[in-house]
Amino acid sequence: MHSSSTKGSILLVANFESDVGYAWWLMENFWHLISLAARDQGRACLLAYPRIGAIPDVIRDSPLETLEFRFDYRTWADVKRGLALIRSRNVRAIYLTDWPYFHPAYLLWRLAGVRRIVMHDHSGGERPRLGGIRAFLKDALHATRVLAPSRYVAVSPYIARRMQSNGRVPASRCTTVTNGIRPFRCDRSSRSAVRRSLGIPEDAVLVSLVSRATHNKNLVFAVRCMAAVLQDPAMRDRVFAVHCGDGPDLRAFEAAADAAGITDRFRFLGRRPDVRAILCASDIAFHPSKYEAMSLAILEFMNAELAILTSDAPSVCAAIEPEVTGLTYRCDDEVDACRQLRRLIGSEELRRSLGAQAAHACRERYSLDAMNRAFVDEVLPAL
Repeated sequence: MHSSSTKGSILLVANFESDVGYAWWLMENFWHLISLAARDQGRACLLAYPRIGAIPDVIRDSPLETLEFRFDYRTWADVKRGLALIRSRNVRAIYLTDWPYFHPAYLLWRLAGVRRIVMHDHSGGERPRLGGIRAFLKDALHATRVLAPSRYVAVSPYIARRMQSNGRVPASRCTTVTNGIRPFRCDRSSRSAVRRSLGIPEDAVLVSLVSRATHNKNLVFAVRCMAAVLQDPAMRDRVFAVHCGDGPDLRAFEAAADAAGITDRFRFLGRRPDVRAILCASDIAFHPSKYEAMSLAILEFMNAELAILTSDAPSVCAAIEPEVTGLTYRCDDEVDACRQLRRLIGSEELRRSLGAQAAHACRERYSLDAMNRAFVDEVLPAL
């Protein structure tokens, strides 16, 4: 981070309302770290939310100022409002999440006094390697620097490779801070109580899913797979599934389960305060998402020693070593997904082996402490 001789405010930009929850706790963690470093340097730190509801505890306890301000770039009016904020609050550094790789607003911010722009890329999905004229044009834009952030942060090695192959970001301006989670221990003694509260038999095989209830999480695919598996009478008697999480498409997924006739075996629980307890009472984790950046849910599954099933999409299975820490199926291949799901349901030994290896890998590679150390070492100096 800059020395105190170059004081100026740091602006943190939220893409979501203050009380949306879910994986945004990760960004709140980073904002907290930035605010502590800013305080130590005698710099003001501002956090702009598009709307403020309940303020998370970590933000309320951080040395920063929250603003209800929609800092955006989609219209000229948005850009002008942002420039006014930059000038009035002496903003010299901006930290963004999932903004464009290039935009004229970056040049205007620099003309208004911004010296450093850091963009943390959490966006999911696979994108093709560019070549030819498109690659040449992006290379030229990066060379000018004025229309691009000064630093890019990737949440996984895969996203870093995507930045460089598709976004044409120079490796020298790209930093990887691999996502991590706060480790937790499963209290196996609560397994029976948790299952009773959900109406799940003690001897059943419980499949858990955790995500926002949005179509990009591919939950209708999961419903179809579970319906296919449950056609086997032996499976229907001993297999249950639950999904934790709410979102705009929750009712559509409930309707899909109802239409498939499996609402007694596949339940959508909505937002839950006890997700980790449910995971620790489960046997299998199924993550059918078509694309991710670096899924925190998968890391939670690993920590909970669950046998994990995901698609083989590179952005989804980045943390999984197939047949060692989890199983993968060909993306969008329902037959292959059901085959792998049946393997897991049918073998407690396989589930235990995969879960133990996954938990070990999570502890070794994906801890919150390691992630924060990398952020402090690699990202804070860029602000």
